[in-house]
Amino acid sequence: MLKTVRIRAFVPVLIALCMLLCVAVPAFASGVEDPAAAGNVTVSLTSADGKALAGGSLRAYQVASLEDGYTFAFTPAFSGCEIDLSKHEFTEADCDTVIAFVEANHTPASKTAAVSEEGAAAFTSLPLGMYLIAQDVAAEGYNPILPFLAVVPEMIDGVANYDVKCAPKSVEKTPDLSVPLTVEKKVISVNGNTPPSDTPFSFVLVPAEKGQPMPKNAQYNLSPDGSLTVSRNGGGTVDFGSFAFTAAEAGKTYVYSLREVKGAALYYTYDTTVYQISLRVYKDEKGALQCEFSAQDEGGKAYDDIVFNNTYNNDNPDIPRTGQLWWPVFVLAGAGAVLTLAGLWRRRRGEALR
Repeated sequence: MLKTVRIRAFVPVLIALCMLLCVAVPAFASGVEDPAAAGNVTVSLTSADGKALAGGSLRAYQVASLEDGYTFAFTPAFSGCEIDLSKHEFTEADCDTVIAFVEANHTPASKTAAVSEEGAAAFTSLPLGMYLIAQDVAAEGYNPILPFLAVVPEMIDGVANYDVKCAPKSVEKTPDLSVPLTVEKKVISVNGNTPPSDTPFSFVLVPAEKGQPMPKNAQYNLSPDGSLTVSRNGGGTVDFGSFAFTAAEAGKTYVYSLREVKGAALYYTYDTTVYQISLRVYKDEKGALQCEFSAQDEGGKAYDDIVFNNTYNNDNPDIPRTGQLWWPVFVLAGAGAVLTLAGLWRRRRGEALR
């Protein structure tokens, strides 16, 4: 009878212990003492050679909030996002899905952080949950980091870490962009005669503002006014060289005029079209430099390619060919006439003296 009494005496104690364990297990399993607490995310940016990248800024989007038991629930701004929140480790595919959602819905960032001189951006006092971290403005001359997902707090051996440190993959320098500029020169024969292939033609590229980037050409130098004149003989491709754009030019648009220089070659009609070309330099979604080319004439008509058309009309094959000078003909004819008259005068004088 005594044993029964002792067991009954311990029953309330056992029940109380079980209740305490039931309360303690979720807290131990999650390691999160207070889901309403706040955490920090610090992102360190470095180049491929380990240099700290100062300047620019990052933005953070709170994708999900942390619930009891270390579970996640989408924030209202991401309620339509389709990733599995039941897992605690998120993949690059999950990150791509979140990025696509942000871009499609123009979702605003929850917070932004400037990158310090030491190359660090700190997001402080963040509500617990999952965040998308992306670069808003990259360091000068470098590509932006690839966006990534961060969880606050992060679990390390079952212990919640509220001060999350992130070091994304090192970013590469933005390569310079080389943009060639070529135009076509066409010579059209009106009467079917073959135009001379050694007739020179010249073309001039003039920047809208002096000091704009100009194409580099080893054969030609810029004029004092900043323009570039290039020549070629006969028809074919006219090569101005290539523009070299750097990250400093990103976001800028440069305007130029391009025309043919009217020459004096015989039997030719010159193209008088003046093209206005625009070069818009920008960075694509991956941070690579790109250039958008556009061209139009004075009437506003757009062109994909720039072509100058000259006509050649030599109906009389006995007339000197294009490029041959006329003044020697007149000089020789005049000299012949003078000599003829001189001869006649001397002949008549001789006859008179007899």
